[in-house]
Amino acid sequence: MKLVQKGRSFSSTSESLSSPIRWISPLQSVKNTTEKLDSPVEASDTVVGVSRKSEFISHASTVDLIKRQKDPEHALEIFNRAAEQKGFSHNNSTYAVILHKLAQCKRFRAVDRVLHQMTYETCKFNEGIFINLMKHFSKSSMPDKVLHMFYAIEPIAREKPSLKAISTCLNLLVDENQIDLARTFLLDAQKNLHLEPNSCIFNILVKYHCKKGDIESAFEVVKQMRSAEISYPDLITYSTLMDGLCGCGRLEEAVQLFEEMVSKDQ
Repeated sequence: MKLVQKGRSFSSTSESLSSPIRWISPLQSVKNTTEKLDSPVEASDTVVGVSRKSEFISHASTVDLIKRQKDPEHALEIFNRAAEQKGFSHNNSTYAVILHKLAQCKRFRAVDRVLHQMTYETCKFNEGIFINLMKHFSKSSMPDKVLHMFYAIEPIAREKPSLKAISTCLNLLVDENQIDLARTFLLDAQKNLHLEPNSCIFNILVKYHCKKGDIESAFEVVKQMRSAEISYPDLITYSTLMDGLCGCGRLEEAVQLFEEMVSKDQ
């Protein structure tokens, strides 16, 4: 695969990243290896058509063309052809759309190569790219990659992850029943990111303890919510607690909790 970036070539092979080579798509099938590898990939009609209609493809046009492509191979062609234009540099929007397209098609090795190229860019990236990728990896039951995307935010986006990124990562791990990974991640966030939970994170912690079957710890989290200035138990909190109690066979307590919700906090 070659991803064009201001004269720099990137390959998905084991060759040095700095050595220029002709572009070979990361999605090229193994069955095509009998073809001459130094032959350029034949341009799709879509890309050729664009070139004929316009001498310059803007960022907005690039995003729109990639969105409309169902074939990730053609989407990569558009991405690379746009970068070959004089004066064109990919930005957050074009990277976001190609990464979404590749992840949507489960082309995760290609995703890794694009992410690698992003480390060479000077443009500003938004953490939303990585939050989106976390969700894609979670859907494919790849919790380690969910964590990898979270920890890629700071070196590539050059900013510390927000509470939204933390809560998304934690929630995805809990939803996948990756309790040990969730616990390790939470401890690291508290230590190195100085995590101060908001209502969303408190609710995830309640769900975390309920999934472990530790209802008492879940109620301790609720006490912390009540004492905190920025959060308070809400419908999600009580619903999660009631599910946890029912799961443990404590139906009477679940009913009592429901009555408390109606009378006190709602």
